[in-house]
Amino acid sequence: MIRKILFKDLHFSDAPKMIVDPPGPRARALLERQRKFEGRVVLYPLSIPFVPDESFGAAVRDVDGNVYIDFYAGISVVNFGYSNPFIMEVVIKQLKRMVHTLDFPSRRLL
Repeated sequence: MIRKILFKDLHFSDAPKMIVDPPGPRARALLERQRKFEGRVVLYPLSIPFVPDESFGAAVRDVDGNVYIDFYAGISVVNFGYSNPFIMEVVIKQLKRMVHTLDFPSRRLL
C-alpha cells in the first residue's frame, strides 16, 4: 500500500537545474551512437539535444544530470505526471498477473 503522498512530493525536488549546457558530454556520445545505428526514416526530429534518463512528476532528468520541467508531455503524463506512485502501483499489480499489448479489460484496473 502506498504511504500518504503530498502533491509537493510528486516531482524532483531540484527541478529545474542545469549542470551543463545541453547536449552534455554523455548525451552527445549517446546521440552520436544513435545516429550511427538508427535509420533515417523516423517520424521524430533527427537532432534533439536531449537524452532522458529518468522522470518524475512534471520533470525529466537527462543523462548529464540536467533537470527540465516538461512542458511537452503527452497523454497520461499531462494528467498524472511521470512515475506517479498511485498509477505505478496498479500497473505493477497488473503486470505481475498478465502482460499483453492489446487493450483487453482487466478486473484489476476497472
